[in-house]
Order: sequence, then C-alpha cells, then structure tokens
Amino acid sequence: MKKRSIIGVAGAAALVAASVIGFSAPAQASITQCGSNRACAWTDSSYAGAFGSWTSSQSSLPGFHDNISSVANNRTAYIGWFSDPGYSGALFQQAGGAAGFFNWPDTRNDSFDSLYFY
Repeated sequence: MKKRSIIGVAGAAALVAASVIGFSAPAQASITQCGSNRACAWTDSSYAGAFGSWTSSQSSLPGFHDNISSVANNRTAYIGWFSDPGYSGALFQQAGGAAGFFNWPDTRNDSFDSLYFY
C-alpha cells in the first residue's frame, strides 16, 4: 500500500511539473531569421525549411545546391542568385530589402547554385 502511495504522489508531481513547464513546438523557420545586411535562403516556400544566410558572395552554396525555394535580401544593395556555380547560368537579381518565394512551375524554384553581392 505504501509503495502505491509513493508512486501516485510521484506521478502527480510529474503531471504538475509538466503543466507548469509546458510544452512547445520546435522553433519555426521564418523571414525574421534573416539578420541585417545578409542574403538569406530557405529550402521550402514561405520562408520554411533549412535556413542559410551569407554576408558575402558565394561561388557555390553547399547544402543548398538546387534546393532554394525562398530568398530574402536584407541589404540595401542588389544581389544576384545564379542557377550555376561560379556566378554563371540564369540570373535572378534581387533588390535590397526584397524577399519572395517560389513554387513549381516557377523556374527559379530549386535552381540557385551561387550568390553574388553587388
């Protein structure tokens, strides 16, 4: 009998602790992740999925090769997203302060491989 009481008290204490601490969902990706003076990208549309940010030109984008669906330019100057490594292929220029995302069949969706800061 005593053992059951101890288990019951421990269970009740755990329940109270869980209700006080609370549970929250994991942090969500969002456009607010893009810090000042950075170019940012997400692997999914609506600024979701894996996140990357850069403060200088990148001749390749490891981990993001043909896998970018959202972009933000949190700079004052233009940047250029290129479809091939080494600043080649199709170019998408993005004005300072601009952001957007792409879905299929937009040809920019999942097509960027390098980033140039003007």
